[in-house]
This record gives sequence, structure tokens and C-alpha cells, in this order.
Amino acid sequence: MRCEVGVCIATGWIVWFHGPFRCGSWSNEKIAQYGLNEILDWDELYIADGGYKSKGMVLNPDDAVTQEINDYMQICRTRHETINTLFKHFGIIGNRFHRDVSKHGLFAHAVANIVQLGIMFNELSPFDVYDHFQEPNSWQNEWET
Repeated sequence: MRCEVGVCIATGWIVWFHGPFRCGSWSNEKIAQYGLNEILDWDELYIADGGYKSKGMVLNPDDAVTQEINDYMQICRTRHETINTLFKHFGIIGNRFHRDVSKHGLFAHAVANIVQLGIMFNELSPFDVYDHFQEPNSWQNEWET
């Protein structure tokens, strides 16, 4: 099963959790098309890896126009992978689910909530993006207007 997890760049908090979806029949792009892309405003974007090719909604490595932007997006993706690792500690990702498959979503959402609470109360600590790289100046100007 696959799930889509969105993490706030500024806070590191889990702000979106969508799924589960069956592996194979649901690509990253298809999941985003019926999930995250549907809820964002027309002027909102998200950073993703190369598996997401939805034009106009996503910034992936192919879209980086400067090295500064590419470096910033890489730091954001690395922190997201750190959060994915927290999910793996619960065995919800990468392991065979030995219960009724219809309950996988319930377990996955519970783990997302536990991880989020751990982040909120500083029990789990994904690193702060801004400790590694400041937001590109061109982005700050665009987002402030």
C-alpha cells in the first residue's frame, strides 16, 4: 500500500496524509492528481522528487532554475525522507501488513498522528530546513506579494 504525505516546509509538521492506495495501480503522480493537486489553490506549489510530474503544481529537480533553488529543494526533500523514516519505525511502510487490508488506512493514519504528535511535542525531531539553507530570495519575494 502507498500513502501520500505532505510536510510543511516552515514547520516540519505533517499537513497532508492521503491513502492508502494499492501499489502498482497507483503511481505517485496519479495519487497526487486525485489528492494534493485537488486541494491546493491555483497559486500554491509543492516540492517533490522526480516521480511527480504534474505541471503547474509541483516543483521537482527538473524545475530548478538556479543551483540555489535546487539546493534548497534538496534539503526540503531530505527532511521529508527523515519523516518517512519515522513512519518506517512503526513498520507501516515496507513491511507486509498481516491484518485485514481494509484496516491498513486506519493503522497508517494512526501512525501519521503519532508521528505528528511526536514532532509537535519535540519527542521526534526532523531537522529544521532553515538550519541548513535559507529560502531562496526569489521565492520570498514571490510569496510575500
